[in-house]
Amino acid sequence: MRRADGSEIVAIIIVVSASSYMMAIYILKTILPFIAFGLGASDILVARILYIGFIMFIFVPPIAGYLSDVMGYRKTIAVATIAESALILAYNLATNYSELLIIRVLQAFFGTVLSASFLHVSSIYARKTGVYIGYLRFAQAMGMALGSLIVALFPGFTEETLIIIATILCLAPLLSILLGEIEESEVKVRRSYVFRYVLRRDLLYYYLCALANIVSISIMFSYVVSYMIEQYRLTRQIYATILFLATTIFGMSSIVASKLCDRAPRGKWPARIYRHSAKHIHNPDIRRLRGSYSRTYTI
Repeated sequence: MRRADGSEIVAIIIVVSASSYMMAIYILKTILPFIAFGLGASDILVARILYIGFIMFIFVPPIAGYLSDVMGYRKTIAVATIAESALILAYNLATNYSELLIIRVLQAFFGTVLSASFLHVSSIYARKTGVYIGYLRFAQAMGMALGSLIVALFPGFTEETLIIIATILCLAPLLSILLGEIEESEVKVRRSYVFRYVLRRDLLYYYLCALANIVSISIMFSYVVSYMIEQYRLTRQIYATILFLATTIFGMSSIVASKLCDRAPRGKWPARIYRHSAKHIHNPDIRRLRGSYSRTYTI
């Protein structure tokens, strides 16, 4: 098999594995509130189940970067994929809210590790094969939309059946193991330099924007969703249709955003901030700090 040298096969693996994985996640996200309600959870308890994923998204990606450095991307992706697939299947075994909560915490942890490591690998190979980041995000968004669409189009499928489908699709990132390990710089950067880099005041605007984005989305897709489902008595099919429309619009807008970024002149303020930040850390290898603690935020 040809490696990441412009090969169509590599590009297909990237797109199929990314979209299939997101399809699995959004099948789960679509039916998860209804699983919780079915176990007798209140709207607040359902919201807790939903926002656990956002909490993990904030704290776990640096851990994923560290594990990828220590274990390598292939092992990290393999372990996280198998673990998350098994935990998704375990939703069928939950008999009460406490068991559901435990499964959700573990699944969200391994899911964030897998997402951070796998999507970074996908973005690296996407650049090498000409599948630009905007199109990679579009593939992910289409996977998200198709996951919700499956739930909407097949109302006769039980939640147990949908969980099995999501479990199978979640194994798709294992395909990325065929691409081989990413060649990273052998230079080891001390953690003190990493912290000095990420805690710079120049990056405060990025952090505030990211925090505002995460908080707003977490509120929208946890408390608001659980309230809407209970208040308006939304069926699983109607809720899945709403998610399908939202994710489809997101996928289309990602291409537009990518085109705008590609046409933006180099040297704009984000690039200047990065160069300014790296320049003021007195380590000659800090400019190669694209691993460990920062690489997981590529996508």
